[in-house]
Amino acid sequence: MPRSRRLLSKFYLQLDSHLAGHGFVHKDFLTLADITALCTVDFASVAGRVPLPETCANLWRWHREVSARPSAAA
Repeated sequence: MPRSRRLLSKFYLQLDSHLAGHGFVHKDFLTLADITALCTVDFASVAGRVPLPETCANLWRWHREVSARPSAAA
């Protein structure tokens, strides 16, 4: 589990860095990559107990925006 937590923390930092210059994960609009990343982040935060780091402002922004979409509530 410690290795998984390290890898997840690295993923969060890399995604945060990418999102500094992009609104979404892959294109300029919502794609399957965003949906997959959202599921990963949400599952890791709850089941894996690895919340988003407070320092990842871009990742937090992206998570809020994608989670607020009506399709995310389904």
